Amino acid sequence: MPDISYEFLTKFFTNYLPFSPTPSQVEDFQSDLTLVSPYLLEASLIEVKEGTKGEILKYLPNDWRPAIFSVYNRKVAEHAQLFPVFHSFENALRSTVAVTLEQHYKHPRWWRAIYEELKKGGRAKNIAQIGGVPLARHAAFRIGTVILDIEGKQFPNGPIDAMANGYEFMHDCHLAHIRQLIEEHWAVFSPKFHPLSAADFTAKLRRCGRSGMRFITTDHYRACRMLCRPPKSFWTSSISA
Repeated sequence: MPDISYEFLTKFFTNYLPFSPTPSQVEDFQSDLTLVSPYLLEASLIEVKEGTKGEILKYLPNDWRPAIFSVYNRKVAEHAQLFPVFHSFENALRSTVAVTLEQHYKHPRWWRAIYEELKKGGRAKNIAQIGGVPLARHAAFRIGTVILDIEGKQFPNGPIDAMANGYEFMHDCHLAHIRQLIEEHWAVFSPKFHPLSAADFTAKLRRCGRSGMRFITTDHYRACRMLCRPPKSFWTSSISA
């Protein structure tokens, strides 16, 4: 039975490489796929194919692999340079959401009532207010969904019960969860992302987190920077109040 690399080999030679590979070439690429990111390798292959060099290499099948790895190594270096930027961006976003939702709901564990309702077998939508602040049904549903995602099969004995504050809650959220919480509370968060609309915010954050950040490009970097415009930026030590 073919292993997981077979899917990528088939895609490479069917969709991108303009020649029929020899057994030796298949073996080389298959060996490469045990050592590198297949997604980054695919992106490198596409860049070579669509560039000037791709036209030149159409009749030079033995030169494709070195050309692809020249681009791959460049992308790896870019990735390494940008990792601290994305680490800072993601941490700032988590902290901003944690603090903002605590301030909005006037409760350090604003998710707790929904968690308790779910434990009783109820529905998240049954909770109509938190800390005296009205809670929209769709926002309650989303918070409940995030709770269940974090808990997974351990519910109700997962990590949620021991969480004391929003920082701990956000630490266990995926980037998609954070995006969804912001979308459901857009009226609260929109001043922090002015002049972006909700649709613009969603599109840009999805670009930042596309494919689980399997590889990072300067385009992702620009998308994340667009999320962090004045009045106060995530690239400074201050966080919008």
